[in-house]
Amino acid sequence: MKLANNPVSRLYILLSGLPDENSPIGEYLSKEMGIDDDKILTEMRLYTDLVELTGICVEKINQFQGFDSEEIQDLNKPLFAIYRVLARHSHTAGCYDVKSDIGLSTLAGLRVTARFIGRDHPEIEIDSDQLDELLESVHELTKFIIASDIHEDLKSALLKNTDRLAMAIRDYRIHGESGLKNAIESAIGSAFLVAAQNPEEAHKENFTEVLKRYSIVCNYFMTLLNLAFQGKQILEPLINQVGMLPEGSE
Repeated sequence: MKLANNPVSRLYILLSGLPDENSPIGEYLSKEMGIDDDKILTEMRLYTDLVELTGICVEKINQFQGFDSEEIQDLNKPLFAIYRVLARHSHTAGCYDVKSDIGLSTLAGLRVTARFIGRDHPEIEIDSDQLDELLESVHELTKFIIASDIHEDLKSALLKNTDRLAMAIRDYRIHGESGLKNAIESAIGSAFLVAAQNPEEAHKENFTEVLKRYSIVCNYFMTLLNLAFQGKQILEPLINQVGMLPEGSE
């Protein structure tokens, strides 16, 4: 199933999908993202992310070329209304109350804006099956790192990165393409830093095997994001630093 290809569509899908009952909106967001751990903190974070998503939508619309200020204002009108409603509530607010405060007319306006952006200003399209495969690859990498006998400092640093990658995948329905890009850029940069700060450990065979698996997952991310060429340029020096190049990278 193809997922929303722009931030306004992601916002519309989440808000229009609010159930007609007063279960907490934070709980609804957690279920939508498929997250069970750290219930209260997760619900607070996801609600904050939802509020921030309205601002991201406004920023995207304001960057459009060829529109006068009145047209931009019309596209932004439902977003400003939604932001005011979300700012008054919190993650404990009832879904029905939030949806009622937003109103059907505002949601209809948001849908028009979402359709326009999805048609004329789309992001890279990723489907849910690809996300599931990506998350599974991160989980397998995490297990591999935990089971390895690399130095604990290296292990801890790489596991923090796999946690961020997994979170970016689960949060895709809010953060979309930019969330995945930020996570993979952080993961690659951190791997460089880890190797540079621990040169003796980084040249050991056990670490090169972990790094090989790590780079394959990173390449998978960047292939989905159409960043394969840039990723090859970034990852080759990292692998060469410890004397190993992953299979299929040449």
